[in-house]
Parts: sequence; structure tokens; C-alpha cells
Amino acid sequence: MNAYLVANYRQNIEVTYNDLQKLPVNQDFEETNKPLTLVEIKKTFDYYLNLKEIKPLLGSKKFTIEMFLPLSLINEPVDTWKYSSRYNQKRSIGIDCKVVVRSSERLDSWYREIWKEKWNRLPLHSPAPLSDSSFVSINGDENSLDRELKQLSKPDVIGLKLEKIPNKKKDIEKIFCEILVKNTPIVLWFRKHTAWNEQDQIDKINCELNACIYRRCIYALADTIFNIRAGTIPECCNSDLANHISLLWEDPYRVPPPINYTMEKE
Repeated sequence: MNAYLVANYRQNIEVTYNDLQKLPVNQDFEETNKPLTLVEIKKTFDYYLNLKEIKPLLGSKKFTIEMFLPLSLINEPVDTWKYSSRYNQKRSIGIDCKVVVRSSERLDSWYREIWKEKWNRLPLHSPAPLSDSSFVSINGDENSLDRELKQLSKPDVIGLKLEKIPNKKKDIEKIFCEILVKNTPIVLWFRKHTAWNEQDQIDKINCELNACIYRRCIYALADTIFNIRAGTIPECCNSDLANHISLLWEDPYRVPPPINYTMEKE
């Protein structure tokens, strides 16, 4: 497992090898070519977050962790993974860092050129709100799923908000396969099936997220999620619910060097 630090990223400027700082490899896994299990990846993640190059960045809004995952794991709650913070306390990654997930399938360079077309439809300058037609919402209901997913075929659709995660794993995989095929670069969703008594708080969180997407600046979406988790937005004070927000943010200009990505089952 390799990790890279990208400093001074400039919007829509291709990241080059000169922009990448490869972080020291975890010695526990350096001598083996075996794919890592999910448990091993979590341990390695803890190692990376405690490196001297990374530790000072934790808690800064300028620092974002991007995790490349296969579609089968894209709904994995990576932002809730624990790491050993100062004084050996266990803390969730998403409390101290902005976290976005990305699809490892999109690491192929030929595919990246295709999905750049949709990414380049994003407004380049702040404030950059989006219209209802370019960032669509679906409710995730299995009876209407196929019909709702057809919206992604429209050339001006660059984002998707999934209001409710489906109950069936096959429906979840169908959604993310369609997102991949239709080159959709931004997806926002709640991983948790919320209880009836949580709906009021969910509505407040959604109101804040929608305001960011449609009225303020789409580029601030990861910042908004970070602020909701940190409790700095009074209306969205339920940090437990905020810990179930996932953001897929596929910037085609920010990619690591070519890697052979495989992973064994636990």
C-alpha cells in the first residue's frame, strides 16, 4: 500500500510526479507483494496518519485524505476508521480530516480522459453553485431505481445526491456501477438507514448540504461535511449522523502514479 502527499494543488492542473511526495512505506508490509486485507489497510492507515509529515496537518481544512477503493467497498465507512492520536487516544479519521472516497477502477488513464469531460463542466471559480439539472437527487428506492439512474445519462449531470442507501447490496453496486459508466464525478450519500426520530436532524443536515451545492460553492462540499462533523454548524449538532455521510469526489487531475491495485478478501 502506497501513500502520497500532494502539496499546493492547483484546480484543474494535472498533478505530476514532481508534485508528489511518496510517504515512507510501512515496514510491516514492505517485503511482501501480497494484497492487503481490509484489516491490514486500517492498520497501515494508522501508521500513515502518525508520520511526522502528516501529523501536523491533522485538523487543518487544507488537508484532505483521498482513498481509492474498488466499487465493492465504495460504501465502506472509511471516515469512521480509528487512528491513534496524541496520548494514544483512538479518534475517527473524519473528525480530524476531510475524507473523500474514489474509485480504483478510474485509475486507468484511458478512462480518465473520458470522465474529464464531465468534470470540466464544473464552474471554475468560486462561488460555484450548481443547478438542479446538473446535480440530481434520487431516493434509492428499488422500485424506481432504474428510472432514476437514467438521469445520469444526461450530458449536463455532473453530480448525484443519494437520499437513501438501498437495503440490498446488489442495488448499491448497481448505483455505483452506473456512476462509473456514466462518468459522474461527484456523489453524496448517507450510509445509514435513519430511524424515524432522526429525520428532523437529517433534514437540517441536508439543508446545509443543499445550500452548499445549489447556493454557495460546490468546491466547499468536503469542508461543509467536515464542519458538520466538528459541530461548528449549530443547526447540525448530531455528530453521530454526520459520521455516516460519504462523499465521492473524482478529480481527474489529481491522481497517483499508475499502480497495480488488488485486494484480498478478509
